[in-house]
Amino acid sequence: MRKINELQKLYIEAEKRFIASHLDFDRKNLYRTIDILYRKSKENYLKLSNPKTCSEALYADIWIWQEIGDKIARESVGKAFKLDNPPSEHKASAEFCKRYPSELIKKIKKNASCFDWKDMDEKFIAMVKERNKFSLSKGYVSRLDMYQKNDKIPKSEYKRFLEKIDEVIYKSNEKLSALLKAGDMTIDKHCFICELEPFPFKNIKELLALFEKKNPILHKNIGKINISLGEYSESKYVKESDSFKIILDKNIKINHQKMDLIHELAHVVSYLKSFKKGENILKNGRYFREKSAIEIEIKFLEKYFPDLFLAKIGNILYNLPQTLFEIELYQKPNRNQGEVYAKCLNRCYANLKQEINRDYLLNEDILYGNFLWLPYAVAYTNALSDFFIKGFNVG
Repeated sequence: MRKINELQKLYIEAEKRFIASHLDFDRKNLYRTIDILYRKSKENYLKLSNPKTCSEALYADIWIWQEIGDKIARESVGKAFKLDNPPSEHKASAEFCKRYPSELIKKIKKNASCFDWKDMDEKFIAMVKERNKFSLSKGYVSRLDMYQKNDKIPKSEYKRFLEKIDEVIYKSNEKLSALLKAGDMTIDKHCFICELEPFPFKNIKELLALFEKKNPILHKNIGKINISLGEYSESKYVKESDSFKIILDKNIKINHQKMDLIHELAHVVSYLKSFKKGENILKNGRYFREKSAIEIEIKFLEKYFPDLFLAKIGNILYNLPQTLFEIELYQKPNRNQGEVYAKCLNRCYANLKQEINRDYLLNEDILYGNFLWLPYAVAYTNALSDFFIKGFNVG
């Protein structure tokens, strides 16, 4: 009877996920799929090497959650279409991507001064309006609302972010200014992570060993962590092998790779702690997964490497204008966005007094993605607010 109840719970949970995603499904086929996944997870669990990261029941829950999530993601995207013949609801996006592909943006960056921005800006705004319309058609209040719900950012957390961000920006500028030479106010021109000397870790291996030492939960699981280079940094739990895959961005400098590794290792610690408590962390949503990792990351840096923590604050400040701009952009797309972007930069850097800046048209995260940094911006801002209130000892 216990197994029947366990399966019934999984059935109901999967149904709710499809309904929440506004997707049609056949109940019998869905149940049959879950039955197959359930058996497969049980069979695979027996093949795993010891020590295992979680119980058999939790492992089955994770397995099915991942598989159903992948299925929903595939069906939500819909059928692929050619840029030459897009559906009407994606016409503006197809036109922009066809006219301004990523390869062209990279070329423009090398000689932006000679580029005519007018056509690109017009097509970009048309795409923004189309994205807004799409979000409304899916039942969301706004484009921002869609990403808040998809990332599971609580209204209380977002509200606190809006309330605290200017204070966090002010105190971040204050702390970072202390690192500059007398008379140098160009905080925006510095990468404090690249400039930090000596950097605390000689190499990735040394960092991994130290992080393990400071986080005992890694001791018996360190062999389950596989690190490699790729196009961008990320970490994921690999259910088939009960292991963790960490990829570091091969296109960034080594100091930034080390910082990314700290963040991704914090994710691993967060996963292991969740598994130990019998919780499926995947169900918490992207925001809380990032928040949990960020709290571990910041505590590690603040406690053991305060100078590196201060450099990290500079990196956080550097990324905030993107999210602030996107919030403004999708709320009121008809404004002069060059002025809006300049104001967002001025807001984050006390030394800037710009009137217009069109660099948002060179930011591929803004052009081809939406609110990619939103969960990080909210989580980092709220975490830094807590630390500034506490009065942490850096700088």
